[in-house]
Amino acid sequence: MRRDKFYKEISENLLLHLGEALTMIHQKDEAEKHLDKLVTLLQSEKRNVKTALEMRKIGFIYTKLKRREKSIAVLESCLKIVNELEPISSNMQIGLEASANLAACFWEKKSSQEVIQVASDALKKYQAQFSPHDVYISMLSTLLSRCSVSK
Repeated sequence: MRRDKFYKEISENLLLHLGEALTMIHQKDEAEKHLDKLVTLLQSEKRNVKTALEMRKIGFIYTKLKRREKSIAVLESCLKIVNELEPISSNMQIGLEASANLAACFWEKKSSQEVIQVASDALKKYQAQFSPHDVYISMLSTLLSRCSVSK
């Protein structure tokens, strides 16, 4: 039983690093294929901080691959997991980063209503816990103000 868990964890790490490496050398389709496998594996796992962290990383990689819809789906899953976890600082950091990346995906998609929703929810939830100079807080504030001005 422990061996199966060990092998599963090794496979997840390999798929993630393989996806990252393939992204760096511009093998987008191959990277996407391996990341899709990893997402499928993670969705069958218990929802915990490790799963949320991996989903956030995959969301970032999908963003680099310009696979916006997949990135949005994975980041939304990450945020659902984070919302189920204890509100401790490490979990909040994962949620803040995923929220900022999700808002940026919606910005690229020119979906200002979604940007406003994600950014304002994240700022309400995380602004008191983080410095106003935090890069993700600044990013969310900027995206929110740009969408509000354009309305």
